[in-house]
Amino acid sequence: MFPDLKANCMQLSDKKTEVLAPAGNFESLKCAVMNGADAVYLGLTRFNARAKAGNFTTEELKKAVEFCRFFGVKVYVTFNTIYKQSEYDDVITCMKECRDIGVNAFILQDFSLISRIKSTMPDIVLHLSTQAAVHNLEGALVAEKLGFTRVILSREALLGDIEKIHKNTSLEIEAFVQGALCVSFSGNCYFSSLVSGFSGNRGKCMQLCRKQYFFNGKKAYWLSPKDVCMKNKVDQLIKAGVCSFKIEGRMRRPEYVGEAVNCYKTILSGEKYDISRLKRMFNRGNYTEVYIGSDREDVIFPYSQNHIGQSAGTVKSVNGKTATLSCNLSRGDGVKFLRNNIESGSAGIISDGSKTGFSGNIFPGDKVCITTDKQLCDEVLAKKRFVPFDLFAKIENNRAVFALSSGVEHVEITIDNLADAKNSPLSEVDIVSSFSRTEDIGFKLNNVNIAINQAVFIPKSQLNQIRRTCCEQLKKKIIESAIPEKNDKQYKNIFSDLTYFTSPDDCIIARFDNVNTANKMSELYDYVAYSPRDWTKNVADELKSLKKPFLLVLPNVMRGEDAGFIKEVLSSDFVKNVIVNNIYGISLSNNKNVLFGPMMNFITDEIKCAKIMSAEGKNPENFVYYYGKFPLMTFCHCPFKSGNDGKCLGCKTPPTGTLKDEYDNSFTLYSYRAKYCYCKMLNDNPINLIGTDIKTQRKVVDLIGFDEQSCYNILESVKTNKKLPGGTLAFYNKKLE
Repeated sequence: MFPDLKANCMQLSDKKTEVLAPAGNFESLKCAVMNGADAVYLGLTRFNARAKAGNFTTEELKKAVEFCRFFGVKVYVTFNTIYKQSEYDDVITCMKECRDIGVNAFILQDFSLISRIKSTMPDIVLHLSTQAAVHNLEGALVAEKLGFTRVILSREALLGDIEKIHKNTSLEIEAFVQGALCVSFSGNCYFSSLVSGFSGNRGKCMQLCRKQYFFNGKKAYWLSPKDVCMKNKVDQLIKAGVCSFKIEGRMRRPEYVGEAVNCYKTILSGEKYDISRLKRMFNRGNYTEVYIGSDREDVIFPYSQNHIGQSAGTVKSVNGKTATLSCNLSRGDGVKFLRNNIESGSAGIISDGSKTGFSGNIFPGDKVCITTDKQLCDEVLAKKRFVPFDLFAKIENNRAVFALSSGVEHVEITIDNLADAKNSPLSEVDIVSSFSRTEDIGFKLNNVNIAINQAVFIPKSQLNQIRRTCCEQLKKKIIESAIPEKNDKQYKNIFSDLTYFTSPDDCIIARFDNVNTANKMSELYDYVAYSPRDWTKNVADELKSLKKPFLLVLPNVMRGEDAGFIKEVLSSDFVKNVIVNNIYGISLSNNKNVLFGPMMNFITDEIKCAKIMSAEGKNPENFVYYYGKFPLMTFCHCPFKSGNDGKCLGCKTPPTGTLKDEYDNSFTLYSYRAKYCYCKMLNDNPINLIGTDIKTQRKVVDLIGFDEQSCYNILESVKTNKKLPGGTLAFYNKKLE
């Protein structure tokens, strides 16, 4: 009677570029979906990296999944933190509940969980979180072996490295295109944890990087990066192999999320997008394209850590607390006033026009920036999304058949024994009018094919009920048919394949970056953990000159041409032992003895085969970080350049510098180089377990950032267990939240 609807109901191709939106609560999720998102990611009230977001209960997740399924939108749940041993059973139980609800994938950081997940939920799709800091092919190959289907790249990944991952793995590639940057490499940060006791790796970052610090005699927001915006790099990212465009913002307003989705959906459709719209929603520093863009130092916005909006005009005059502006604004708008990029005042516009009251201390000539555009916000929040359907109807032989097809599913209803029409026969107009009233439940009538071969009577109330029944059945079928894809990738326990560094029970590993200093006091330790400060020099010769057996410390970051320097050194037979702080090091550690460093974020003994340098020291078999200026963050930009008005210092030797906060706490900036320059921020208040009741036989003493005499004194104290004044117990006297 009708076309073969079942045969025509084929799923749309999944090859299109996915726009992935954050959902900190249901309002943001709805706004993202209504504005065209292809997928959303969200967290539950526990076990995710945005503990301060609204997040979702299990019941709210059910509602969210059903809502998204109807519109063909995927739901990814974040389990992107590290977990304590005591939490594992609860995490797995929570994951099972999510699976049963029908989420499409888990976003995972903690490698320790993978074996349990694959043994209990072998088919679940796993995405490796950006917190795992994958930024090169070698790290991606590890993710693939572990059974992940998608890798969420570090924001610092270079375009060339993305292309290599795409060409040499089967992994889907997800990349951040919009939102806040973490100044620390891939969000691997201990700043909040060590200073406040609240761990960013556990979802409770205190955002200390957004505060002001003193550097080079100036007070500014030296650690506060601009927001990233890749609207001009869309084509390049697609060509490189990125299949999912990720928007950061689970802490942002729903209207920001919706407009960010609109931005990238518009561009992907081939249309132009007015970036001023997004700047009015949130703009920190006029955006950056680092590290995909040409200027990899365009990172920090030192003038403000907050939303500065979109420039709209200037202050023409000031009379008391009333300002006359060069632009007209509307009721409900909000503005900030800037002088030399620094906020001088603000206002909430209470009436239309060019005059407004204000707070602060503004002058004529100050820039006027719109921070809330009421009309735009209302437009974004009012956006609707519909599932189009085709209507087929045929009336003959006192029978009516109505069929609805969404292109994915179809339903059909037959009404028999219809009465002949005496006065008001059923018309095509009647049918179309009734079936057009579906937008309140998310449907929209598309094509119509109606054949009326007999004059029959159907009351409007009955026709409306037929419509409601058809739509309810179609909606139910669409939701039920949206079955998540299965993960057919096998888990390989690559950790058991490695050879691990072994040492006597009672040993001291001393970390140096200077060969001469290391050799002068070689009698005070057992092994050198050597950190080359310049990989472009002859690192092999430096290693050969060490008097004690050594472990080569691989850098956290290996991008682009840096791989050549590092691989060349590792090819040497005399390099026996390595310290790995990023998963790429696993790929490069064939025939080497491995010790995992603290940046691998292993805080449990779940990976029982591994040897770990633990910052927590809970496991007596671990190599405990016993003394040292613990590295809080790694930077892939140059803070020295940022603090020098953007001018490169042309450093012949890697420099050092110091940041200070308002309490006079100091943090050393310590740089190293390969092809690219990198920098670490060290906590000048060192972890000090010397002479305490914290017992361990395997001590790691980090001497980076100390002068020669201090290195000697520290090692003497460790050797004799003589208490050294000062320092902090850090993780050891605080709970890692």
